[in-house]
Amino acid sequence: MEKACLISSKNVDMIHTLLLEFDHQLAMTVQDYMFSLRLTTTARPNEQLRLPRGSSEQQKPHDNHPSVQPSLSLSETKTYLSSEESIFADATPQREPPLSNDTEYYTLTNLPRGLCVIINNEIFTSLNRRAGSDVDEDALRLLFTRFGFDVMTQNNLTAQEIIKTLKDLSQRDFSVEDALVVCVLTHGGKGLVYGSDGEGMKLEELIEPFRNIYVPSLLGKPKLFFIQACQGECYQEAVCPCNNSDKQESRTPGSLEEDCPPEKAVATDADILVGMATVPDHRCYRHTVHGSLYIQELCKQLRKAAER
Repeated sequence: MEKACLISSKNVDMIHTLLLEFDHQLAMTVQDYMFSLRLTTTARPNEQLRLPRGSSEQQKPHDNHPSVQPSLSLSETKTYLSSEESIFADATPQREPPLSNDTEYYTLTNLPRGLCVIINNEIFTSLNRRAGSDVDEDALRLLFTRFGFDVMTQNNLTAQEIIKTLKDLSQRDFSVEDALVVCVLTHGGKGLVYGSDGEGMKLEELIEPFRNIYVPSLLGKPKLFFIQACQGECYQEAVCPCNNSDKQESRTPGSLEEDCPPEKAVATDADILVGMATVPDHRCYRHTVHGSLYIQELCKQLRKAAER
């Protein structure tokens, strides 16, 4: 095949097509190689891992906003909490055993892989500015661009504009895309996220338009929602670990029965993942220079997982 000029070090399309019929896992490896070739041809040597902020008309206004002292912020509330500038995450990634069944993988073969929508509310009419949120926006844009997604960003949307944007998006035909990612960076309250006008909208309103019953072209495809917003005013208390292995209750598996007809069925809320920066009733945190703890750690762990 190489002598016949059907394949080369820069053209492995035919190998990928053949492997899709015989070895899906190996085909994914070849696919990743194809994607790395695409990145190599488009990226400049020694390019820094940071995207430009965009053209001047996309810049966020700085007038009437005094410079913000670097600090760890109570990100989605009206006050800031002073702290040291350096923040370190204690999460240690663990390697999971490889999945034994190919049916447990989502198929991500299209280029672009899918669509990533980032709604970044930094400036509000009645709430504090979310300093450092632009760093999160950049990190998410860079990450999903390198994953092969088309990335669309929307800044400082009111609650109604957020609802309209997502409803319009749900009318899109996703037939030639393999996934949808929606990232919302804003202030929030219990069960709510806030628009730039300070009006709240329920978390369910972010997800509802993309249920399988409404968007059949996303059926069987991952729909990921990452929400950086406080969910209340409470602080999470620290708890010291202890050995409770002797107190764990034994769990007896029960008998499960299916109530659906024999035909293959998919639940209308299947394949939806919602990642939250905090738990109900509690705050989450954002550094005014380095971005939020949740989004920055999320991007870090997704990059690591992609390198395995």
